[in-house]
Amino acid sequence: MTAVSPPPVVSQAVTKQLALPLYPGARPTADGVHVNGPHASEIFAAYYRVNDPLAKVERYYVTRLPKGSLKMYVNESDGGTADFAIAVPGLQKQVVLASDRGGTLIALSTTKTRGQK
Repeated sequence: MTAVSPPPVVSQAVTKQLALPLYPGARPTADGVHVNGPHASEIFAAYYRVNDPLAKVERYYVTRLPKGSLKMYVNESDGGTADFAIAVPGLQKQVVLASDRGGTLIALSTTKTRGQK
């Protein structure tokens, strides 16, 4: 008999610090992460998966993130990727999408310089 692990959870604290939209129906693939990074920064990250194709998820983020934040979009029949980046003083936010035949992985991250709120 094998033990069943509880599903991953992204804490409210990490979600609040990310302050990025979450694609409807996306499920966490790992617990949320908070790391005191090098060079006086803090990093918050969360990883999700959804069964929808990359093109549909990319359209969702294009309409919800600032204009010009889409930095790269490649969509091939066997997979693809999209990268959104938003920078303001003391803060860098990123949404990375990667797809395969099973759906789309959504990686959300925020890096802040310590001392920023």
